[in-house]
Amino acid sequence: MTKKIILFAFLMKNIFIILLLIAAQTVMSQQMVSGRITDATDGTPIQGASIFVANTSIGTASDGSGNYSFTVPGRGSFEIVVSHVGYLAVFHKMENPHDFHQYNVELEINELDEIVIKAALTYKKSDVNLFWRTILGERPSKNGIEVLNPEKVYFYKRDNILKASCQEPVEIINHRTGYYIQYMLQSFEYDYRDRQHTFYGMPYFEKLIPQNSRQTNRWGKNRQEVYDISINRFLKALFRKQIYEEGFVLADNTQFMKEKLALVPLQDVLQIEGDRALFHNVDPLILLSYSKSVTPLIADIYLTNERREELKMQPGGLPSYIYDYSFDHMSKEDVFNPPFRMEILPSQIMVFPDGSYNGLLKTKEVNKYLFGLASMLPLDYVNINEDISYDPPFAQSDGIENVEENIIAQLEVYPQEKIHLHTDRDFYVSGEKIWFKAYIVDAVSHQYPTPSQYVYVELISPADTLVSRVMIRQEDDMFYGHLPIPAVLAEGDYTLCAYTRYMENLGDDYFFKKNIRIGSKGIHPLVSGNAESDVAGRYAEQRNRENPANLRHDYDVTFYPEGGNLPAGIFSKVAFKALNKIGYPATISGTLMDETGTSITSVKTLYAGMGMLGYQPEAGKRYYLQCTDETGLEKRFELPQANLQAYALTASSNNNNLYVGVQCSAQTPLSPFGGGQGEVSKRILC
Repeated sequence: MTKKIILFAFLMKNIFIILLLIAAQTVMSQQMVSGRITDATDGTPIQGASIFVANTSIGTASDGSGNYSFTVPGRGSFEIVVSHVGYLAVFHKMENPHDFHQYNVELEINELDEIVIKAALTYKKSDVNLFWRTILGERPSKNGIEVLNPEKVYFYKRDNILKASCQEPVEIINHRTGYYIQYMLQSFEYDYRDRQHTFYGMPYFEKLIPQNSRQTNRWGKNRQEVYDISINRFLKALFRKQIYEEGFVLADNTQFMKEKLALVPLQDVLQIEGDRALFHNVDPLILLSYSKSVTPLIADIYLTNERREELKMQPGGLPSYIYDYSFDHMSKEDVFNPPFRMEILPSQIMVFPDGSYNGLLKTKEVNKYLFGLASMLPLDYVNINEDISYDPPFAQSDGIENVEENIIAQLEVYPQEKIHLHTDRDFYVSGEKIWFKAYIVDAVSHQYPTPSQYVYVELISPADTLVSRVMIRQEDDMFYGHLPIPAVLAEGDYTLCAYTRYMENLGDDYFFKKNIRIGSKGIHPLVSGNAESDVAGRYAEQRNRENPANLRHDYDVTFYPEGGNLPAGIFSKVAFKALNKIGYPATISGTLMDETGTSITSVKTLYAGMGMLGYQPEAGKRYYLQCTDETGLEKRFELPQANLQAYALTASSNNNNLYVGVQCSAQTPLSPFGGGQGEVSKRILC
């Protein structure tokens, strides 16, 4: 029930975004593919032939008449694969997007090569391991990526050249990402003399059915981690000219070997041509990927705040610079040994919005088998955290029934956070410092810690312009610091804004914002109990300029009942805080009494002007706090009135257990919790 309530609240808060997402995926352009599959010998229709789009989960099977039809969402280049037991597989590239593709296939009977099948063993176990490590990206295992029919792959080795072939799809299960994969291997060859390999094959992906929500969450998290450093994601970002925003860095390989980053301007290697882009590099480049969950954008982290804002305003984004980094936030080892790096040799390819491409992308992997099946997802994988302002060809809607799964997966990979800023006071003078402490919790569970290691705090002027900003690093599991106020600043109402990098993904509606008052130097802002007259305010300011000590010799007390309300007839705890007129804590002591003058309990501040009192208020009765500060100034303050209809949340601890309960009056109508003078309580172990 709790999970569904949280999910419902999240859906309601983000329903507009979700509807836009579903609408965008529904109305975007599509490509229809249909045709007929027959036997090349006698022309008879072939039933049950598999036909699919390579590297996706889009496909179907031919019917009794050999006919097939399916839709490819969006526009782009794709490759059709047709296979059937006993027939040679067919591969066909559809490079030019059209609304309708008619493609008839004549399958030829597969005549097995007796020499290859019956050849003596000329290879070793190390050769087999090399093949699987190349195709899968790692050695097969039952806990990672498992091969169901490895015996169907035939190996042949001669003159230090290893070859492999398979007459039917290789069946694979990726237990980490939750996919069943059929891999159509066309060719594989490895030359031990120059250590070069060439292989070509086409995978078809099917989602596995999760056994429980825990497995769903784990698969969603692992899929996102694979996608974050995938070639497909890089090419999508390249098409949108957003590689730096997505955590990728394209740099000069020669400079990188000297431990310097020479960022490559995209306009030097990329040319947009309508719904496709030409990527052409004449010199070797280095492609670096830094996981967003580990570190911020490497191309931006060492710039000053002022320079960062300046560069963001430029049309071309980040320019080409060679940065001599001072490694304050990350070690040199972290920067030049990222989770993934790959050398892109001189290449020329045509890139489409979905990440597919035509041409030969020449690469040399440095520290990861990026092209292995363990590091691959289908092109139609829906990344719900990605900008969908463009028209992704393979972005399929999973349907409204899978929205919950997608949201849970999103929260697992990119947690949503809440932040609250506690300041030393609400009134300041130009030239002072705003001291604060930030509290960050997970937005769903309201628990700590969260992944964020930095908090950004900004001071915004009444004209909605940035006055100053600080970045606070976590120390001793806490975020605290100060924001300096410029010495010369116009008097007025300003906004204090706090956020994390994760919160920026959701927009500034999720930021913490607080209004504060800043006065001119020498004039302290006043706390007005009412709005009777500007004349009285000016008179008070004049009086306080003559004698500023008057502000310190006056004070006010505010009350905070536990749970926000005071149920009548129930013993309740009430916190209070005493501040003088310039916002500093005041030390007071006094007596709680009722309207008849009967003393109930004595009270005093315990720390920083704060204290607590407890009593049992009666309905219709008034209660007062008669108190005195350190200077002897005596004042009386009325407490909030008790309410017969109120509920109040209470909390207490005992033996490392936290007890949370709901209190209400005996006359209060029954609530969903049951009601009745604290009858309902819930025990939570801490």
